[in-house]
Amino acid sequence: MGWRTMAKALQQFSDEGYNFEATHVEHTNVKLLTSFKPNGLVRRVSHRADWRFKRHPKKLAALLKKQKYDHVHCFGHLVAAPDVFAKHGVTYSVTTDGTWYQNTRELHKPKNRVDKARCRRRMQSELDIFAEAQHISCTSDWARHSVVEELGFDVNKVSVEPFPIVDRNICTDRSEAAWITFIGNDFARKGGELLLEAYKRGLNDHSELHIISSAEPPKNLSEIGGVTWHGPVSNDEIRKEILPKTRVLALPTWVDQSPLVLTEAAASGVPIVASAVGGISELVLHEETGFLIKPGDVFDLKKKLELVLTDGELAASLGIAAREHYEANLRANHSIDRLFDIVQDCASRLVIMLDDKPEMAML
Repeated sequence: MGWRTMAKALQQFSDEGYNFEATHVEHTNVKLLTSFKPNGLVRRVSHRADWRFKRHPKKLAALLKKQKYDHVHCFGHLVAAPDVFAKHGVTYSVTTDGTWYQNTRELHKPKNRVDKARCRRRMQSELDIFAEAQHISCTSDWARHSVVEELGFDVNKVSVEPFPIVDRNICTDRSEAAWITFIGNDFARKGGELLLEAYKRGLNDHSELHIISSAEPPKNLSEIGGVTWHGPVSNDEIRKEILPKTRVLALPTWVDQSPLVLTEAAASGVPIVASAVGGISELVLHEETGFLIKPGDVFDLKKKLELVLTDGELAASLGIAAREHYEANLRANHSIDRLFDIVQDCASRLVIMLDDKPEMAML
């Protein structure tokens, strides 16, 4: 139950020898696009965008009553509903890309009374969810450290599975790579304005800047030469058209956890310059697959981008190392295999033995 992006990755591996039937319940308020298991029934559970997901438990309860699932895995731990699951005799596990303790201390840092109260509620909800979960899968060691060391949960029920991407149609041809590319729908939070400021300070002498974002372009964009605003672009087009022409991906984000776009870039062998926040340092290895900068440091951002743009040998070595890092540590099959093993282990505890033969668990 949860992220549509994860369901797409699961679809690639869902038929490879696992003894369960699975359904994807997309927990979102946008149109349902995919499911990941043949013969599975797809249901959409909509919710309001507040911490309680007030419309969620009632619809989830109706679904659990009808389908009689044995186990639910929640991608995005706050979509879990421990009380609803317990009432229907369903166990659950979760995937988290970071805790609200981390968000409050390192990332969002709430300042006003309303935000602080909201964060306290989410942290309490998070503790309740983690306490009852059979397993907690973290997308980074950064997240795992918080779950185990800061929140105090049993290390034996916590693991790390980097967020997977569908690894089909990835282009690793770097023969036309020349652009600086920014990919991020939340242009301001992802550091797009900072990148424009760095670009105006001489980077436009070395490269074009291409921006992929669903946000509204800045009003003064036309005054900056060399910038192309593509708007929203499909993932296939990003892989086939954008990343092969990208010399360096820039993501000077202010607040983030483990952005998927960094895995996409590494898979294509693209060097990366990104902020050292959240779990990014596990996706971008400093001075090996790219460079990490302090959030908001426009001078270092310009310096590191200029270095990759002007040193072809360096750019090539960073790109090769990025692809090798992806193959060794970030490929979807590593994460999905481990995740399916975790989910199957959770489901196997509920298997009913009939005539010495296990029934298929339903997830």
